[in-house]
Amino acid sequence: MTIYREKRKALVLNLFLRIAVPVMIVVVLATTCLSQENRVNSDKAAIRVLIHLRTLRDCWSDPYAVIVGDDPKLENDTLYLRCGSEYLLLFDDLQESVSNGLRSITRAELRTEMIAGNDVLKDLDSLHRLFNSRRYYLLREIQASDVASMLAKYNINVGTKTISKATLYREIIPHRRLHIDRLADLVGNAPPDNNPTLTPQEMAIKVDDMEWSFVTRQGRGYDWYLRRHPHGRHAEEARKLSNGQGSVQSPR
Repeated sequence: MTIYREKRKALVLNLFLRIAVPVMIVVVLATTCLSQENRVNSDKAAIRVLIHLRTLRDCWSDPYAVIVGDDPKLENDTLYLRCGSEYLLLFDDLQESVSNGLRSITRAELRTEMIAGNDVLKDLDSLHRLFNSRRYYLLREIQASDVASMLAKYNINVGTKTISKATLYREIIPHRRLHIDRLADLVGNAPPDNNPTLTPQEMAIKVDDMEWSFVTRQGRGYDWYLRRHPHGRHAEEARKLSNGQGSVQSPR
C-alpha cells in the first residue's frame, strides 16, 4: 500500500510539473512582452512631449545669444522671447501634450523630467506675463518681493529691493535645457536635437563670433570687441581696424 501511494504521489507530481511549468513559462513571457510593450509605448508618448518641450524651449533665446551692452540701462528684456504671436499657441500645445503624457507615460523617471522641464517653461511664462503687466510694462526693473518664490526656487541672490527683467531671464532661461536634455537621454530613440546644448567652450566661440559679426556690420566698435575679447578669435583683425579708425568706438 505504501509503495502504491508513493507511486501515485510521484505520478501526480510529474503531471503537475508537466502542466505547471509550461504555464509558468507562458506567464513569464507574456509579462515580459507586456512590460516591453509598455516601455515602448511610454517612450513614444515621451518623445511626443519632448518635441513640444523643445519647440517651446526654442522660443526663448539662450543668454549667450543676446548681446549685452556696457550700460545696464540699455538692457532689452524683449530680446529673450521669440516666436512672436505663435508663442501662446505653442505654450498651450505644450500644456496639452504634457497632460496627455501624464496619462500615458508610465516610467517614473520620464514623468519627473517632463514635469520639471515644463515647470521651468511655465515659470518663464509667468515672468513674461508679469513683465508685461500694467505695473511693469514700461519699467526695466521689478520688485524682488513680487518674485520671491522664484528667486528662492532658482537660488538667485538679490542684494537690493529690485531686480532687472533681463537679469531674471538670464538666470532662469538656462534651466529649461537641463530637464529637457535629461528627458531626451532617458527616452529610447529620441530624435536628434536641432538646437543642442553647447559646452562652455562652444558658447564662448559663439559669443565671440556673434559680437564680431555685430561690430563688422556696423563698421565700428572694434575697441568694444577687444575689451570683451582681448584674446578672441578676431582680436588681431580688430586691432588693425581699430588702429585704422584712430579712436575708441562703441556699438552701444
